[in-house]
Amino acid sequence: MPDPLEPRKQPSGSGSRSGASRNRRRQRPRSSGRSAGARPAPPRQNRSPGRPTSSSRRGGTSSSRAQSAADELAESLLAAPADTAPSPDTAADELSSVVARNRRRAVTIAALPAVVVLLVGVIVGGAASALVAGVVVGAAAAGVCGAVLWRASPRMVLRALGARLVDEAEVPGPCTQVEGLCATMGLPVPAIYLIDDDVPGAMAVGRGPKDGALVLTRGLLPLLDPVALEGVLAHELAHLKRGDTAPASVAAALVLILRVPPGTGSTVYALAGHGREFEADRHAVSVTRYPPGLRQALDRLWRAMPDGGGPDSGSLAHRRAGQVTRWLFTVPLPGRGGGPTGGDDVTGQLDATAVRIAALDEW
Repeated sequence: MPDPLEPRKQPSGSGSRSGASRNRRRQRPRSSGRSAGARPAPPRQNRSPGRPTSSSRRGGTSSSRAQSAADELAESLLAAPADTAPSPDTAADELSSVVARNRRRAVTIAALPAVVVLLVGVIVGGAASALVAGVVVGAAAAGVCGAVLWRASPRMVLRALGARLVDEAEVPGPCTQVEGLCATMGLPVPAIYLIDDDVPGAMAVGRGPKDGALVLTRGLLPLLDPVALEGVLAHELAHLKRGDTAPASVAAALVLILRVPPGTGSTVYALAGHGREFEADRHAVSVTRYPPGLRQALDRLWRAMPDGGGPDSGSLAHRRAGQVTRWLFTVPLPGRGGGPTGGDDVTGQLDATAVRIAALDEW
């Protein structure tokens, strides 16, 4: 049986060389880049994945430019040859470097209020005779504040979100999938929490894998099939594996404690670090070996997100805790006041949902 990847042989004679060349050009297959035995990918979907934003409803020009920029950014990031994958030792070293960097970032964030307390102690010390005492008291108070914020930040975030601990009897499917993924990724099985809210979403919190927790919303479970849900769970477990949850949890807890006005979700995003969602996608598909699953999940989550703004109905998307943590969800929750959803307010950056979907189309 002839090999379907080989170009057809042309009969010898005049004109056969040019005809064979044309046939070879027409029949050269496009390499998918996926390893043998992987699940077959579904037909390529439209590159305009999300539901229309307010700008696209007004005419679509801004949305088209944003989507084009997202595609160009994703393609430039994926321009490296597929055969340049790092060795296992190199990959392990890179992961260790990422974890260490995230831990330093988390400690720095936890130290911010401690520095303020220390400065207050120095100022209160006033005169030179009381300066030493002021420094000592300020340093002690600063250490206590930083330690409390570091240790209690995951519980603070879970409490603010109204998340409750669930077991396999209540959510058997996700629990089984998480156990399998953790075995593959070399992670301890995290606790699973549920938010009784119709907004679809998932996030991970914790200082590291040992005390990590996955948070799912009630609206997520009926929206995704098992393959898409596996992609979301792998994405969130990737955050735990990379240590992304440490700075994110501490930053969210700090903003919640300081009672910063609404609309400060971008502060948490900046403190947690740019590019974390894109890199978690990359790590997740290296585990599941099926990018279309996560791509389908991002598309469905983006389309299902409610509009921002509106009265405070008690929904997670309208509550202060939801606004503070909006960037920690797999697909960001909508911004307050009718702001863009799905990461559109960082269009052109790595964590924009359109960029992530475009990248998954190429992986």
